[in-house]
Amino acid sequence: MKPDDPRRGNSWFTQVCGHLASLFQDASKAYAFYLDTALAIDSWSLKPQEQDRAKRTANSVWNEEAGKRAADDSAWETPESLDVTLPDFPLTVLPKLLQDLARGVSEATQTPPDLTVFTAFGVMSGATRGAFQVKVTQDWYEQLALFLIAASNSGERKTSVFDIVKKPLFELEREKRKAQNETFEFDMRKHEALKKAAKKAEDQYASEPDADGADDGKPSAGSRGVADSGLSWRCVTVERVGGWLIGLGG
Repeated sequence: MKPDDPRRGNSWFTQVCGHLASLFQDASKAYAFYLDTALAIDSWSLKPQEQDRAKRTANSVWNEEAGKRAADDSAWETPESLDVTLPDFPLTVLPKLLQDLARGVSEATQTPPDLTVFTAFGVMSGATRGAFQVKVTQDWYEQLALFLIAASNSGERKTSVFDIVKKPLFELEREKRKAQNETFEFDMRKHEALKKAAKKAEDQYASEPDADGADDGKPSAGSRGVADSGLSWRCVTVERVGGWLIGLGG
């Protein structure tokens, strides 16, 4: 509002204080800054409020906002502990190959077999990604993809397990990338060789005289249909000759 707006009364000032109080409640030493800001805004009015009344209004709004914050904080329920004992992973439901992998990596790294199993599931999902689809209904297909999180506290040797289990997939990816790079480089060399051969043939053709021994640098009538001048062509049809004669007036 403009300084001379008649609506800049106590109700307006109360609203201003409420807005400022909601902004400054969480700041350190915020009340003094809040009060100074509120009084400064009111002083810009053409008819500012009395200083004592303005302070009482600002203080009342501040306390009201603080009460709201306290009520909101007390509304939160005490969170329930997630410290529960989970059952062991049922390794026996897995194929023997995965069972042996889980037990072997677990023993070598001194980690739970669950971590190895979850990592192995992720590796297998990545290895088969795009290779197979599941037909759920007539027009509904799904990829064989798993989204997993193998989480544990810091220092639990997760990286050691990941490095062992993901190694085959990473090696395969490295080999495929190398083969793709070699194929790309071969195609580029082949492309450059063809470009050079085409340029050489073009230059050679441009330097050779035509069948009549004349090389005027112009294309033959056979390639264009009708020559710009002259009465002989190496290759022409009756229709093209007729068209040319008509163009010359018969």
